[in-house]
Amino acid sequence: MHYSGFNTDLSTPASVDDQINTNDYSVTDPVIEKCSFQRNTICLPPDIAFQVHLLSQMNTHRGNDLNMFNEVIQCVKAHAIHYNMDYTTLQILSRKQLVQLLTKYYQLNFLKPTLHSVPLTDGSVATVPIFDVKALLIAFLNDPLRMRQENFASNYDIFTGKAKSPTSTLDEIHTGSLWEQARQKYCGDDPDAFPLALVCFYDKTNTDVFGSLSCAPFICTPSFLNKDCCNDDSNYMVLGYIPNLGYGKGKAKKQTAEMKLQDEHNCLSLITNEIIKIHEEGGFWTEVMGRCVCVKLWIHFIAGHTSGHNNLVGHINGGWPKFIY
Repeated sequence: MHYSGFNTDLSTPASVDDQINTNDYSVTDPVIEKCSFQRNTICLPPDIAFQVHLLSQMNTHRGNDLNMFNEVIQCVKAHAIHYNMDYTTLQILSRKQLVQLLTKYYQLNFLKPTLHSVPLTDGSVATVPIFDVKALLIAFLNDPLRMRQENFASNYDIFTGKAKSPTSTLDEIHTGSLWEQARQKYCGDDPDAFPLALVCFYDKTNTDVFGSLSCAPFICTPSFLNKDCCNDDSNYMVLGYIPNLGYGKGKAKKQTAEMKLQDEHNCLSLITNEIIKIHEEGGFWTEVMGRCVCVKLWIHFIAGHTSGHNNLVGHINGGWPKFIY
Protein backbone atom coordinates (compact mmCIF):
# COMPACT_ATOMS: atom_id res chain seq x y z
CA MET A 1 0.00 0.00 0.00
CA HIS A 2 2.29 2.72 -1.27
CA TYR A 3 1.56 5.91 -3.16
CA SER A 4 3.98 4.78 -5.85
CA GLY A 5 1.63 1.95 -6.68
CA PHE A 6 -1.38 4.26 -6.48
CA ASN A 7 0.05 6.64 -9.10
CA THR A 8 1.00 3.99 -11.66
CA ASP A 9 -0.72 3.49 -14.98
CA LEU A 10 -4.14 2.04 -14.21
CA SER A 11 -4.94 0.83 -17.71
CA THR A 12 -5.68 -2.88 -17.83
CA PRO A 13 -3.47 -5.01 -20.06
CA ALA A 14 -4.90 -6.08 -23.34
CA SER A 15 -6.18 -9.60 -23.36
CA VAL A 16 -5.88 -12.06 -26.18
CA ASP A 17 -9.42 -11.27 -27.30
CA ASP A 18 -8.64 -7.56 -27.48
CA GLN A 19 -5.58 -7.92 -29.73
CA ILE A 20 -5.80 -6.58 -33.25
CA ASN A 21 -6.66 -9.22 -35.76
CA THR A 22 -3.87 -9.27 -38.38
CA ASN A 23 -5.33 -12.07 -40.44
CA ASP A 24 -6.50 -11.08 -43.86
CA TYR A 25 -10.20 -11.66 -43.64
CA SER A 26 -12.86 -9.86 -45.57
CA VAL A 27 -15.08 -9.41 -42.43
CA THR A 28 -13.83 -6.88 -39.83
CA ASP A 29 -14.29 -7.91 -36.19
CA PRO A 30 -16.54 -5.53 -34.16
CA VAL A 31 -14.90 -3.18 -31.66
CA ILE A 32 -15.77 -4.33 -28.12
CA GLU A 33 -16.18 -1.35 -25.75
CA LYS A 34 -15.95 -1.85 -22.01
CA CYS A 35 -16.44 0.39 -18.96
CA SER A 36 -13.16 1.88 -17.86
CA PHE A 37 -14.09 1.48 -14.19
CA GLN A 38 -13.06 -1.86 -12.73
CA ARG A 39 -13.90 -2.79 -9.14
CA ASN A 40 -11.21 -3.91 -6.69
CA THR A 41 -8.36 -3.17 -9.08
CA ILE A 42 -6.69 -0.41 -7.02
CA CYS A 43 -5.19 -0.74 -3.55
CA LEU A 44 -6.01 2.64 -1.99
CA PRO A 45 -3.67 4.19 0.61
CA PRO A 46 -5.10 4.16 4.17
CA ASP A 47 -5.83 7.90 4.29
CA ILE A 48 -7.63 7.87 0.93
CA ALA A 49 -9.55 4.73 1.94
CA PHE A 50 -10.66 6.48 5.15
CA GLN A 51 -11.97 9.49 3.23
CA VAL A 52 -13.81 7.27 0.75
CA HIS A 53 -15.41 5.37 3.64
CA LEU A 54 -16.40 8.62 5.38
CA LEU A 55 -17.90 10.08 2.22
CA SER A 56 -19.88 6.92 1.53
CA GLN A 57 -21.28 6.94 5.07
CA MET A 58 -22.35 10.59 4.77
CA ASN A 59 -24.05 9.92 1.46
CA THR A 60 -26.33 7.36 3.12
CA HIS A 61 -27.99 10.15 5.13
CA ARG A 62 -30.31 12.58 3.42
CA GLY A 63 -30.12 16.33 3.88
CA ASN A 64 -26.45 16.60 4.83
CA ASP A 65 -24.65 19.77 3.85
CA LEU A 66 -22.11 19.13 1.10
CA ASN A 67 -19.52 21.13 3.05
CA MET A 68 -19.83 18.77 6.01
CA PHE A 69 -17.29 16.34 4.50
CA ASN A 70 -14.66 19.08 4.14
CA GLU A 71 -15.25 20.30 7.69
CA VAL A 72 -14.94 16.79 9.16
CA ILE A 73 -11.74 16.14 7.24
CA GLN A 74 -10.23 19.45 8.38
CA CYS A 75 -11.22 18.65 11.98
CA VAL A 76 -9.56 15.22 11.84
CA LYS A 77 -6.44 16.69 10.23
CA ALA A 78 -6.17 19.48 12.81
CA HIS A 79 -6.34 17.06 15.74
CA ALA A 80 -3.88 14.68 14.10
CA ILE A 81 -1.27 17.34 13.27
CA HIS A 82 -1.61 20.07 15.89
CA TYR A 83 -2.83 18.08 18.89
CA ASN A 84 -0.91 14.81 18.27
CA MET A 85 -4.09 12.76 18.42
CA ASP A 86 -3.36 9.02 18.47
CA TYR A 87 -6.31 7.42 16.74
CA THR A 88 -5.16 3.93 17.67
CA THR A 89 -6.13 4.67 21.29
CA LEU A 90 -9.29 6.62 20.43
CA GLN A 91 -12.14 6.11 22.87
CA ILE A 92 -15.24 5.73 20.71
CA LEU A 93 -18.41 7.13 22.27
CA SER A 94 -21.90 7.26 20.88
CA ARG A 95 -23.57 10.62 20.42
CA LYS A 96 -25.71 10.07 23.52
CA GLN A 97 -22.70 9.04 25.64
CA LEU A 98 -20.71 12.06 24.47
CA VAL A 99 -23.52 14.46 25.36
CA GLN A 100 -23.91 12.87 28.78
CA LEU A 101 -20.17 13.12 29.40
CA LEU A 102 -20.02 16.82 28.47
CA THR A 103 -23.17 17.55 30.47
CA LYS A 104 -21.57 16.03 33.57
CA TYR A 105 -18.18 17.74 33.38
CA TYR A 106 -19.45 21.16 32.22
CA GLN A 107 -22.45 21.05 34.61
CA LEU A 108 -25.00 21.73 31.89
CA ASN A 109 -27.94 20.02 33.55
CA PHE A 110 -29.77 23.34 33.79
CA LEU A 111 -30.22 23.28 30.00
CA LYS A 112 -32.35 20.14 30.22
CA PRO A 113 -36.09 20.84 30.39
CA THR A 114 -38.45 19.43 32.96
CA LEU A 115 -41.42 17.51 31.59
CA HIS A 116 -44.75 18.44 33.16
CA SER A 117 -47.99 16.51 32.71
CA VAL A 118 -50.99 18.81 32.32
CA PRO A 119 -54.51 17.31 32.44
CA LEU A 120 -56.78 18.62 29.68
CA THR A 121 -60.51 19.24 29.76
CA ASP A 122 -61.25 16.24 27.52
CA GLY A 123 -59.61 13.81 29.94
CA SER A 124 -56.31 13.45 28.10
CA VAL A 125 -52.89 14.54 29.37
CA ALA A 126 -50.38 16.82 27.62
CA THR A 127 -46.63 16.72 28.25
CA VAL A 128 -45.14 20.23 28.42
CA PRO A 129 -41.34 20.75 28.54
CA ILE A 130 -40.40 23.74 30.72
CA PHE A 131 -36.88 25.14 31.14
CA ASP A 132 -35.42 26.65 34.29
CA VAL A 133 -36.03 30.38 33.74
CA LYS A 134 -33.66 31.57 36.46
CA ALA A 135 -30.82 29.31 35.27
CA LEU A 136 -31.23 30.50 31.68
CA LEU A 137 -31.18 34.15 32.70
CA ILE A 138 -28.12 33.68 34.91
CA ALA A 139 -26.30 31.90 32.10
CA PHE A 140 -27.10 34.82 29.79
CA LEU A 141 -26.04 37.51 32.27
CA ASN A 142 -22.80 35.68 33.14
CA ASP A 143 -21.82 35.16 29.51
CA PRO A 144 -19.00 37.59 28.60
CA LEU A 145 -19.63 37.09 24.89
CA ARG A 146 -23.17 38.44 25.22
CA MET A 147 -22.69 41.00 27.99
CA ARG A 148 -20.56 43.46 26.02
CA GLN A 149 -21.01 47.19 25.63
CA GLU A 150 -21.35 46.99 21.85
CA ASN A 151 -24.36 44.69 22.27
CA PHE A 152 -26.33 47.10 24.46
CA ALA A 153 -28.83 49.70 23.32
CA SER A 154 -27.35 53.10 22.65
CA ASN A 155 -27.51 55.73 25.38
CA TYR A 156 -28.63 53.15 27.96
CA ASP A 157 -27.16 52.32 31.37
CA ILE A 158 -27.86 48.63 32.01
CA PHE A 159 -27.35 48.94 35.79
CA THR A 160 -29.77 51.82 36.39
CA GLY A 161 -32.17 51.31 33.49
CA LYS A 162 -32.01 55.00 32.66
CA ALA A 163 -30.76 56.93 29.65
CA LYS A 164 -27.19 58.19 29.94
CA SER A 165 -28.19 61.56 28.49
CA PRO A 166 -31.60 63.16 27.91
CA THR A 167 -33.08 62.44 24.49
CA SER A 168 -36.37 63.01 22.70
CA THR A 169 -35.77 60.39 20.01
CA LEU A 170 -37.94 57.26 20.01
CA ASP A 171 -35.43 54.56 19.17
CA GLU A 172 -34.68 51.71 21.56
CA ILE A 173 -37.08 50.12 24.04
CA HIS A 174 -35.96 52.28 26.96
CA THR A 175 -37.06 55.41 25.04
CA GLY A 176 -40.70 54.29 25.09
CA SER A 177 -43.29 56.15 27.13
CA LEU A 178 -44.00 53.21 29.47
CA TRP A 179 -40.39 52.24 30.20
CA GLU A 180 -39.77 54.60 33.11
CA GLN A 181 -43.12 53.68 34.64
CA ALA A 182 -42.23 49.97 34.53
CA ARG A 183 -38.69 50.55 35.78
CA GLN A 184 -39.94 52.60 38.72
CA LYS A 185 -42.50 49.94 39.63
CA TYR A 186 -40.10 46.99 39.71
CA CYS A 187 -36.81 48.64 40.66
CA GLY A 188 -37.63 51.94 42.32
CA ASP A 189 -34.59 53.72 43.74
CA ASP A 190 -32.76 50.55 44.84
CA PRO A 191 -29.08 51.07 43.89
CA ASP A 192 -28.50 47.28 43.69
CA ALA A 193 -31.49 46.60 41.43
CA PHE A 194 -30.70 45.45 37.92
CA PRO A 195 -33.71 46.00 35.59
CA LEU A 196 -34.20 42.93 33.38
CA ALA A 197 -37.23 43.47 31.19
CA LEU A 198 -38.10 40.65 28.81
CA VAL A 199 -39.30 41.01 25.24
CA CYS A 200 -41.26 37.82 24.63
CA PHE A 201 -42.68 36.09 21.60
CA TYR A 202 -45.40 33.45 21.40
CA ASP A 203 -46.88 31.83 18.31
CA LYS A 204 -47.45 28.39 16.88
CA THR A 205 -44.84 26.86 14.58
CA ASN A 206 -45.84 24.47 11.80
CA THR A 207 -42.92 22.10 11.35
CA ASP A 208 -44.74 19.40 9.35
CA VAL A 209 -47.89 18.96 7.30
CA PHE A 210 -49.51 16.54 9.75
CA GLY A 211 -49.29 18.66 12.89
CA SER A 212 -47.65 16.02 15.08
CA LEU A 213 -44.50 18.14 15.46
CA SER A 214 -46.27 21.50 15.73
CA CYS A 215 -45.72 23.41 18.93
CA ALA A 216 -45.84 26.93 20.30
CA PRO A 217 -42.52 28.05 21.85
CA PHE A 218 -42.46 30.83 24.42
CA ILE A 219 -39.32 32.82 23.56
CA CYS A 220 -37.76 35.82 25.29
CA THR A 221 -34.75 38.12 24.97
CA PRO A 222 -33.52 40.97 27.23
CA SER A 223 -34.72 44.44 26.38
CA PHE A 224 -31.32 46.07 26.96
CA LEU A 225 -29.92 44.59 23.73
CA ASN A 226 -29.74 46.79 20.65
CA LYS A 227 -31.79 46.14 17.56
CA ASP A 228 -29.14 44.07 15.80
CA CYS A 229 -28.71 41.76 18.77
CA CYS A 230 -32.48 41.46 19.23
CA ASN A 231 -32.65 40.17 15.65
CA ASP A 232 -29.93 37.60 16.35
CA ASP A 233 -31.53 34.26 17.25
CA SER A 234 -28.46 33.26 19.28
CA ASN A 235 -29.70 35.73 21.92
CA TYR A 236 -33.11 34.07 22.20
CA MET A 237 -34.04 31.95 25.20
CA VAL A 238 -36.81 29.36 24.91
CA LEU A 239 -38.63 29.10 28.22
CA GLY A 240 -40.94 26.28 27.20
CA TYR A 241 -42.87 24.56 24.43
CA ILE A 242 -46.65 24.23 24.29
CA PRO A 243 -47.47 21.09 22.23
CA ASN A 244 -50.23 20.80 19.66
CA LEU A 245 -53.12 20.15 22.04
CA GLY A 246 -55.55 19.34 19.23
CA TYR A 247 -53.46 16.69 17.49
CA GLY A 248 -55.14 13.33 16.93
CA LYS A 249 -58.58 14.44 18.12
CA GLY A 250 -60.15 14.72 14.68
CA LYS A 251 -62.73 17.21 13.53
CA ALA A 252 -65.48 15.96 15.83
CA LYS A 253 -64.05 17.61 18.93
CA LYS A 254 -66.24 17.77 21.99
CA GLN A 255 -64.34 20.70 23.46
CA THR A 256 -65.62 24.23 23.12
CA ALA A 257 -63.36 27.09 22.07
CA GLU A 258 -63.25 28.26 25.68
CA MET A 259 -62.18 24.82 26.92
CA LYS A 260 -59.38 24.55 24.35
CA LEU A 261 -58.15 28.02 25.23
CA GLN A 262 -58.22 27.17 28.93
CA ASP A 263 -56.07 24.09 28.25
CA GLU A 264 -53.51 26.25 26.49
CA HIS A 265 -53.44 28.74 29.35
CA ASN A 266 -52.97 25.94 31.87
CA CYS A 267 -49.84 24.96 29.96
CA LEU A 268 -48.67 28.57 29.64
CA SER A 269 -49.08 29.13 33.37
CA LEU A 270 -46.20 26.72 33.98
CA ILE A 271 -43.90 29.25 32.28
CA THR A 272 -45.37 32.44 33.67
CA ASN A 273 -45.44 31.00 37.18
CA GLU A 274 -41.64 30.73 37.06
CA ILE A 275 -41.43 34.47 36.29
CA ILE A 276 -43.98 35.30 38.99
CA LYS A 277 -42.02 33.22 41.51
CA ILE A 278 -38.82 35.15 40.80
CA HIS A 279 -40.69 38.44 41.22
CA GLU A 280 -42.33 37.39 44.51
CA GLU A 281 -38.95 36.31 45.89
CA GLY A 282 -37.59 39.80 45.27
CA GLY A 283 -35.43 38.83 42.31
CA PHE A 284 -32.14 36.96 42.48
CA TRP A 285 -28.54 37.98 43.05
CA THR A 286 -25.86 37.37 40.44
CA GLU A 287 -22.75 38.98 38.97
CA VAL A 288 -23.07 41.10 35.85
CA MET A 289 -19.84 42.35 34.26
CA GLY A 290 -17.99 42.08 37.58
CA ARG A 291 -20.68 43.79 39.66
CA CYS A 292 -23.01 42.06 42.14
CA VAL A 293 -26.62 43.04 41.45
CA CYS A 294 -30.13 41.97 42.36
CA VAL A 295 -31.97 41.18 39.15
CA LYS A 296 -35.54 42.47 38.95
CA LEU A 297 -37.52 40.59 36.30
CA TRP A 298 -40.67 41.44 34.40
CA ILE A 299 -42.24 40.97 30.95
CA HIS A 300 -42.24 44.35 29.24
CA PHE A 301 -44.19 43.37 26.14
CA ILE A 302 -44.92 40.37 23.93
CA ALA A 303 -44.33 40.59 20.18
CA GLY A 304 -45.79 38.10 17.79
CA HIS A 305 -48.47 37.14 15.32
CA THR A 306 -52.12 38.03 15.74
CA SER A 307 -53.00 34.37 16.34
CA GLY A 308 -50.49 34.11 19.18
CA HIS A 309 -51.76 37.33 20.74
CA ASN A 310 -55.35 36.17 20.51
CA ASN A 311 -54.53 32.97 22.38
CA LEU A 312 -52.68 34.88 25.09
CA VAL A 313 -55.42 37.39 25.86
CA GLY A 314 -58.38 35.09 25.20
CA HIS A 315 -59.67 36.99 22.19
CA ILE A 316 -61.50 35.17 19.38
CA ASN A 317 -61.94 36.82 15.99
CA GLY A 318 -65.50 37.58 14.97
CA GLY A 319 -68.47 39.32 16.53
CA TRP A 320 -68.07 42.49 18.54
CA PRO A 321 -65.16 41.99 20.96
CA LYS A 322 -64.82 44.26 23.96
CA PHE A 323 -61.03 44.27 23.79
CA ILE A 324 -59.33 44.23 20.39
CA TYR A 325 -55.83 43.57 21.77
